[in-house]
Amino acid sequence: MDAAHSEPATVRPSNQESYAPATARGRATRQRLLEAAIAEFGEKGFHAASVSAITTRAGIGQGTFYIYFSSKEACYAVVVESVSRLLRRALLRGFSFLDLESCLRESFAAYLRFCADQPYAMRALGEAQFIDEAIWREHTRRLVHCYTDLLERHAGANTPHTERELHATAIVGGLHGAAQALVASLEESGVRKPPA
Repeated sequence: MDAAHSEPATVRPSNQESYAPATARGRATRQRLLEAAIAEFGEKGFHAASVSAITTRAGIGQGTFYIYFSSKEACYAVVVESVSRLLRRALLRGFSFLDLESCLRESFAAYLRFCADQPYAMRALGEAQFIDEAIWREHTRRLVHCYTDLLERHAGANTPHTERELHATAIVGGLHGAAQALVASLEESGVRKPPA
């Protein structure tokens, strides 16, 4: 590759686990790596996944991986955050209804659709509870926060904040359980396919 078409030389500061590129080409490369990592972690699990397999799936040289991520663990953390963010966006679309029952019904449906459409992503996300408890707790905390806000919006001052947070925690726990059951069912039925 000639100098005019090569990736810009970028050095990730030593205190950063991952690098967010400034160029469109760099963002596209990082996104290909993330998509490949989701597939790899989702199919094989964190421990069996490898940087080499991720870069092979992405069609990118292994050295390029280390421009964007300091390690497999750092990549996994970004994968979990990315999937968690996409999941929260799907849930929040269901929060646009005026009444609480409709908001809950639509957000639950959005959660289950996301699980069915993205089983590898959900498997990679779900494994975080065993791989990195802090990442899992942060994902769960953010989901609980979404539902606590929803319940506060609809309950107002009628119930104490701690009670709304407890209800939100129960909702999220139920959703996590439903996600695990759905992904397991898809695996058993052979419906689960790797992302393109």
